[in-house]
Amino acid sequence: RPHSRPKNYKPTESTKPSAVPNNSGKSSLLRETQQLASSVGPIEWRGVHARVVAGYDLRYDGTVDDLIEYMTRTFWRREPGQYPDGFQNEVTFRLFNGSIVKESDVKTRWHSQASLGSIANVFCQYLNAEQRLPVANATQSFDPMSEYPSSPLQILSANKSIERELDDLVRGAFGSGIVLNRFAGPQLRLHVGRMTSRVTGSPPSVEYLEEMARLPTMDLQGDGIRAFVGIVLAVLTSPYSVIMIDEPEAFLHPPQARLLGSFIESHARRTKTRIVIATHSEDILGGIIDSRRTTGEITFARVTRNETGNHISQIASALAKDLFNDPLMQFFDMLNGLFAPGVILCEADGDCTYYRAVSSRIDNLSLRTSHFTHTAGKDRMLRAVRTLRTVSVPVACIYDIDIFQDERKFQVLVEEAGLDWAVLQPLRNQIVHNIDGLAVYPRRAELQSELNAVLDSFTQSHLNGSTLRELSAALKVESGWSRFKFLGIAALDAGGRRAYAAATEMLEANGIFIVAEGELERFHPDVVQSDKAEWLRTVLAQKLYRNSTAQDLLRRVAFFIERQQ
Repeated sequence: RPHSRPKNYKPTESTKPSAVPNNSGKSSLLRETQQLASSVGPIEWRGVHARVVAGYDLRYDGTVDDLIEYMTRTFWRREPGQYPDGFQNEVTFRLFNGSIVKESDVKTRWHSQASLGSIANVFCQYLNAEQRLPVANATQSFDPMSEYPSSPLQILSANKSIERELDDLVRGAFGSGIVLNRFAGPQLRLHVGRMTSRVTGSPPSVEYLEEMARLPTMDLQGDGIRAFVGIVLAVLTSPYSVIMIDEPEAFLHPPQARLLGSFIESHARRTKTRIVIATHSEDILGGIIDSRRTTGEITFARVTRNETGNHISQIASALAKDLFNDPLMQFFDMLNGLFAPGVILCEADGDCTYYRAVSSRIDNLSLRTSHFTHTAGKDRMLRAVRTLRTVSVPVACIYDIDIFQDERKFQVLVEEAGLDWAVLQPLRNQIVHNIDGLAVYPRRAELQSELNAVLDSFTQSHLNGSTLRELSAALKVESGWSRFKFLGIAALDAGGRRAYAAATEMLEANGIFIVAEGELERFHPDVVQSDKAEWLRTVLAQKLYRNSTAQDLLRRVAFFIERQQ
């Protein structure tokens, strides 16, 4: 159950919400869930500073005898007696995290409505950045005749198939595999590299031991490989039905994070394990939702925070699969928008670059931390808006002024925004009537003179392609729409401007913004270049964007996004 603020709560300067998604409460959600589940009871929980989770409900399936049978199959069940951790006067279970659970505690906690206490560790494993780094460090070996493996490396030593899978994943992520040293006396150690010698008997040959000794040990490696191996090893050897991983991308380069996300999805699907991840990594998410492999259940929750507390938007598994298999999410830069306070959609990549540059001159955190992305034209814009709003991402889109041209597409845009087409249609009609009068047709005498000049310059009996293009250019009519896009609202009369102002006021209130100047290039009409890419390079190189009138447009966009957060 989410934690909420009292009605009279007023944020202090230190508690005011940030537009940066890092402070939304994702990590706190996992950590507090684990703390709450394993606390002894409500009195102990009241001593924990909770920011996100206010409480939880327990639902039980089966009997306590079923649970004890499961624990007997899964963990090291120990009869009363003396053990390295002390004398035990009753049956105990040694869990994979090293903790000891008494059978009497299992029976006491089962059906307890307060909390699971120590038996929470039977069901759930929590891995934050600090806890996963030492997972692959050297650990004590065990006697398979009298003991049960109770740590990831001990399980690895007893399962060659897990070692091979781990080696393949590490080799794919870092280009160097791993090998487990089972002959280091009382310890088990992971080494980085590849062995050419083979174990042919026990004890192994001197050559084998010398080659192993030359390989560096895992605990002396950098945080990247240690974090990757720690997560993969913990997950591969985990008996838990729920695994919670906080920021699995920490210390990893993007390709490694993507591979890790793919592994997590594959393992969860293969083993039916529930893996809950708190992340702000497009690469982790991209690996998870790779449509070539994803067939299992995935659900997505977007966590945000403002002065009223934390807010969670969650979508069902079936919808999440459709959403993440959408090519717009996969191949356009949309995934990063899920981790931003807002998304600003543009028609083209050059538009995004320009508006990002202009936004750098505006002192507005929501705007400067929003994600600018494009859909390669107008046609896909609405689809992207629907996709992002499905998961409660504030979205604003910026169109060139010719969005009014196609009536059917404009009607779909209006209705998708939740506006009344019957109200917008007459406003558009008035604008279109103005634009129709802007067309420029060639004068007869001028056209005749130009055509004759082209024909007289060509002496052959049959016209070629170049001459035909010259003739076509002379016959071309400058449409009202091309002039409207070039001149913007300056081309409209007083009535047309009033209609434009009324229409755009309603559209902007619903996240649809139109470039009143006409198109991007009209923000700097003095820059004349042969194509848009050259125009953009000139504007950026000469820092002309610093004084752009687009600042007014982007301030209105920022205001809309802030209201939607």
